[in-house]
Amino acid sequence: MKKIGSAVLIILGQVFAASLASADTANTLSDPRDYQGLAVAPNGTFSAYAYFRHVSAAVDSAGHGENLSQTLGVARANYLLKFGNLSIVPIDLTLPYADATVYVPQPMSPFGQTLNNTGLADLTYLPTIGYTIHEGEEIHTILAATIYVTAPTGNYNAPDLIHIGDNRWRFQGSLIAAQRYKMLTFDLVGDVTGYTNNRNFIVPLPGMGGMTTPTTEAIMQDPSIGVEAHVGADLSKTFWAAASFYFLSQGAHTFEVFTAGGVDTGVKATATPQQSVETLRFTYGIHIEKQSQLLLQYNTDILESGGYALTQYFGARFNHFFF
Repeated sequence: MKKIGSAVLIILGQVFAASLASADTANTLSDPRDYQGLAVAPNGTFSAYAYFRHVSAAVDSAGHGENLSQTLGVARANYLLKFGNLSIVPIDLTLPYADATVYVPQPMSPFGQTLNNTGLADLTYLPTIGYTIHEGEEIHTILAATIYVTAPTGNYNAPDLIHIGDNRWRFQGSLIAAQRYKMLTFDLVGDVTGYTNNRNFIVPLPGMGGMTTPTTEAIMQDPSIGVEAHVGADLSKTFWAAASFYFLSQGAHTFEVFTAGGVDTGVKATATPQQSVETLRFTYGIHIEKQSQLLLQYNTDILESGGYALTQYFGARFNHFFF
């Protein structure tokens, strides 16, 4: 399998970085104490969520400046059913909206180009099943599983260099163990993600007159593996704080290139190699009243391999429970 030039890799890196930020915001990563509701919320609880995040990153390989910026909002709603210690969330949906700006360097020019795209991202359905083991007052263990199914419903236009939607299906399975011990909570999550092929993708390639855009048969991605760990502590009846660690091993992207006229070029290329990233997230929780909660968050990537773009964001999440 061939590799393509560094200029194209930079551009493709920006494409996939923008896409990944949208996927993260679609709640494919959990927040601390996300699964405590399985143990403490009553049967028939309906929950509504609103997320806001501002994401930035230096995507180019030299790390010069912040050349990826996204403002993201997510609406989410779910419904809880309980049968004794067994909890089922048959309805849980997230719908993100993103405004993404990317600075793209021009291989044959000292100047670059600033691109912007705005629209709805892909809809995710994430049902959950869990079982609570009660061990004492304010002491319990939760074992749960969540399936994330992300559909290609978002805004996608193949000639664009940045996309809000992914134009492919995404399937993620997560296993969760959560522990509440009086004032403390601990969450451990492991997940595996698979992807279908995007068969409507355009690869930017440098040509004699600038950038040409032959179409590809498909952009493909190997499975990804992730691990999450959260530790939270009550500061009072109103306030709590948590620290989270995320590890993601993201599968490599590959594609097969065709010319604009549909002729096979024989190029099967690695767009981005297997990449990994380690991330820290700090959360400050405020119980506004019994049924409303506000989370203030700072999230930053701290270590990467394979040329992964390090991102960071400031965010907030508001949720209200209807008992």
